[in-house]
Amino acid sequence: MKITGSIQHITPIAIVWQKQMEKLSIVIEELEWKYPNSLIIDVLGDKVPEVNTYKVWEQVSVEYNAKANEYNGKRYNGLRLWKIEKAGIDGIEDSSWDDSLPF
Repeated sequence: MKITGSIQHITPIAIVWQKQMEKLSIVIEELEWKYPNSLIIDVLGDKVPEVNTYKVWEQVSVEYNAKANEYNGKRYNGLRLWKIEKAGIDGIEDSSWDDSLPF
């Protein structure tokens, strides 16, 4: 799944589980719609330093996995990031702009 929008919040890095894995969460808000959606996406392990280079209000395109888990008879949804990149105007990557002259 994919969402393009602006980073609204980045949580501090926390150490979780017995594996001593780093974790943080980001809140992404879509900007294209009249009633924008916001998602909280978890970031684990080796993706944490990459995401930590982004700043609040920065435009990004995020690809993530959705997963449901059961714990003590209750079900929970979880969204986990697997790819993030800067987005330009209308969700187009900044690197797609060709500044070379044709002559």
